[in-house]
Amino acid sequence: MPAPPGDEAALLAQIMGGRAPAAAGATAVSSPAPPAPVRAPVWRIAAVVAGTLIALLLAGQLLGTVAASWPPAVQTAAMSAILVALALAAGRMAGADLFVPGEHGLRWSAIGAAIGLCGIGWCALSLALGGRLVATVEPAGLVALWGVAITLVQVAGEEILFRGAIQPAIGRVLPPLGAIAATGAVFALLHLPGGWSAPLGILNIFLAGCWLGLLAERSGGLSAPIAAHWGWNAGEMNVLGLFPNPGVGPWGALWGHDIVGSAAWGGGEEGLNGSFLATLVLGGITLVLLAIRRKRAA
Repeated sequence: MPAPPGDEAALLAQIMGGRAPAAAGATAVSSPAPPAPVRAPVWRIAAVVAGTLIALLLAGQLLGTVAASWPPAVQTAAMSAILVALALAAGRMAGADLFVPGEHGLRWSAIGAAIGLCGIGWCALSLALGGRLVATVEPAGLVALWGVAITLVQVAGEEILFRGAIQPAIGRVLPPLGAIAATGAVFALLHLPGGWSAPLGILNIFLAGCWLGLLAERSGGLSAPIAAHWGWNAGEMNVLGLFPNPGVGPWGALWGHDIVGSAAWGGGEEGLNGSFLATLVLGGITLVLLAIRRKRAA
């Protein structure tokens, strides 16, 4: 049997499992506990998100009324400015940090752009192999390159609002994956007033929102989702001319194409965005990103 403790300090040490008290004059050093995540009231976040979305819809309707005769580039710039202004207001009210480029911003920008361009390229290759892609003769050139820049302005405004403000705001009351999914759902629902009604189209926009949200969370900032969104949209509209279908947008395309055949494979008015092919590609990208874990600072 162990010897009985000789004093109160030894008794306490035995009760605590044999841990002896610190020697006289020694300073106990312990690692500070990590700060608990700051949670905001659910009602406040819900009010911020709902108010932002209502303001966005009203601003879009107003802009559509007063800017009908404006050049397309001016309309896009004005709408992007509205998106950024709403993001600033929402971020301030919800305590979200905006304009964060992320960890290794340049590397993640290259990764994001590559994912977007490769995703739309894979769709186009699949359509071509299936005989569903028809080259057109619409003129393009410098105008199409100008459209590439305008597309960057457009997607930057969307990402600053959705992945820069709304997703972090929802993240104050939901875990990361929940915030990503909720923001993706909001992103999809807001396309309904714009004429997107096919179930596959809404599903694809939701998957795109999840993919971009995962890129924002994994990279820790906005450079990756902005680059990815730009890569997909610019490749689809400005390079290959896959949207609108048939025809091309106001900037033309460097290499115009129409998609023919079944609407389920991109031959409808919504083009590739309303196709099962896009569902497969966007779903695959989302699953790959779900398997990647962000390295947190120690």
